[in-house]
Amino acid sequence: HALLRRHPQPKCEKAMKAQLICRSENLELKMDTPQQLNQSMIEMQNKMYGGVPATEIINPLLAQSMSRAQYMIVDDQPQSEWNHWALNFPLYTHFTSPIRRYADVLVHRLLTYTLSMNNNHRNQAVVDVDTTWPQLPAIHVLKQQCDVCNDRNTKAHHAEAASQDIHLCLVLMRDPIVVDAVIVEITNSFFKVVIPGLGLDFQVRFDDCRKHCKNTIVKMRKEWELPDCVLLIEWKSGTIEEFKLFQTIRIRLSSVLQQPIRLTTTIIEPRKRKYLKAANASALQASDEARNGEEEEDVLQENEEEKFDYDGVEEMPGRYHHTPLAMGLEEQLKIGNSDYFAAHYD
Repeated sequence: HALLRRHPQPKCEKAMKAQLICRSENLELKMDTPQQLNQSMIEMQNKMYGGVPATEIINPLLAQSMSRAQYMIVDDQPQSEWNHWALNFPLYTHFTSPIRRYADVLVHRLLTYTLSMNNNHRNQAVVDVDTTWPQLPAIHVLKQQCDVCNDRNTKAHHAEAASQDIHLCLVLMRDPIVVDAVIVEITNSFFKVVIPGLGLDFQVRFDDCRKHCKNTIVKMRKEWELPDCVLLIEWKSGTIEEFKLFQTIRIRLSSVLQQPIRLTTTIIEPRKRKYLKAANASALQASDEARNGEEEEDVLQENEEEKFDYDGVEEMPGRYHHTPLAMGLEEQLKIGNSDYFAAHYD
């Protein structure tokens, strides 16, 4: 027996939708293989929208197109289903954290049994074997344990996400904020946004948005289809706006005490936008400055290399990258967070 962590290929329909959304800005997203996806992400890193790399914006689209990884017993699946697609491993399992993952304990037990089979005392008496050797569990028992692990893992993931949402809503209930959001998806009933620098993405339903805007919006609808779709907003003042995919829109985030508690989103009226500064403006500005700074450093470094001939013994001025790990909230907001979907693929 062997317990593996498998991850299937992206869902065809949602992967195709993500590709069409990227095509609206002439971004090529290839997802046939993990290598193609990785190369596409590398190329998109230099494309900036709303002050942040395109990779940070399309992360939610990639998460939508992928299923969660699950535990499996190899006896229960054909070999073609053993691989972990996102990590690009033909065989992958969890082993290093038995203190917090029961699946790791199962893998340890299977390994202990395998090692014991090669023990020099293999020919001991049956009585000794029954009392000292670990026993291999029946295949149906392992399958049941895998199902429980998958179920608990999914519930823990949903509980963690719900806890974060509740905490965010309670904070915004007390201190609403104005942010610049990037539109990444438009449907007939909602649009989806990513908040650069804050690591947030969520759906905004048309009906809820009109309600929270207190009738200042007369009509909201989707025009055209992918990759040319736009969000059309008709204001009571007579102003008509069109927002394309990857375009920035200024919104106000807050919350009200209700069951269930959730975010309320208000689109800032055109005439008021210039008077309200976005809370994530510092993160967007820092991203632009960092990009411009890197380009200037590249030029300076090329000039230095032309001026000095060195063999690598002496250190040349290099780049210094801050890490959000040991920083306060303000510093983290300036840099942003682009890896908040990493746990989805493991």
